[in-house]
Amino acid sequence: MKFSFTLSGENAIKVSAHNVVSSDATFYASLRVFIRQQNYLWLQDAVAAEASVTLFFNVFAISYLEVKSQLKSSLTQFDFQTGKQSPSLLTLPVHYGGEFGPDLEWVAESCAMTVKEVIQAHQDAIFTVTAVGFSPGFGYLKGLPKPLRLARRAEPRIRVPAGTVAIAEQYSAIYPQDSPGGWHLIGRCDESLFDITLPKPALFEVGQNVRFIAVD
Repeated sequence: MKFSFTLSGENAIKVSAHNVVSSDATFYASLRVFIRQQNYLWLQDAVAAEASVTLFFNVFAISYLEVKSQLKSSLTQFDFQTGKQSPSLLTLPVHYGGEFGPDLEWVAESCAMTVKEVIQAHQDAIFTVTAVGFSPGFGYLKGLPKPLRLARRAEPRIRVPAGTVAIAEQYSAIYPQDSPGGWHLIGRCDESLFDITLPKPALFEVGQNVRFIAVD
């Protein structure tokens, strides 16, 4: 397997693989684990995304070219099939519609479905966390069923309340904090998605599977 390496800023290197078939971020979640297992003294952090892993290194201890050389050597030992990480499944409760999901009826009408059908389709899907970003703890959950896929709003809302469940294009998401947002709001989740006081602040991690279940 061939990899490409790209300098990203002065202290980060982005690693991407050629001809990766997996589209569920499992590959890069496994690659991140493998790199961490090498116990590089220069490695400060490793962040997996849908199509890459970005590694942050100590520029006072090692140069970009040295990092690249070490990675090229160790990655010859990486085997996705033997090192594949079995994704965990996180089930999250959702209050659909009403004040919690003001766009739910519009989504149903736009998709030529009933509200019940929209809720059922959203619950039936198994999503995969392909990236965490935009705001602390915001997970991009890929896997929205095709009948529910809509473009983002032409004009984003100035404020979307924390905990709001939303959909857009092929993704679903939950807003961890009050923030602007251009997705379609269909419900609310009461789970905390980001807590800086915890050893692992973010609930979501790349490669994880997520499903939703309706609650009253």
